[in-house]
Amino acid sequence: MKTEYFTFKWSMTLFSCFLPCEILVHIFDMFIHDGWTAIYKVGISVLNNFMAHDLFQMDNMMDMSEYFRDQVRKSETFSNESIHKIIIGSYSVNIQKE
Repeated sequence: MKTEYFTFKWSMTLFSCFLPCEILVHIFDMFIHDGWTAIYKVGISVLNNFMAHDLFQMDNMMDMSEYFRDQVRKSETFSNESIHKIIIGSYSVNIQKE
């Protein structure tokens, strides 16, 4: 599955279509400081910390696509602990620039 299927909307809206307002300020700060690299790191952190278990159980691209389209929008509200996990997790992601 190409990441563009689900990450395009995330990155073009800086996650405002998906994450609560409490975390968006932090993501915007990271974006101003690190540029697009920060957005990719946050996306990887969200996938690793909140979606990996569900995604690994899916067998095909259609199931994953439906999951991102339907389930993610209906997911439970992120707690302060979840927000902390996303931000801290994004700092542990290494992206090599070429």
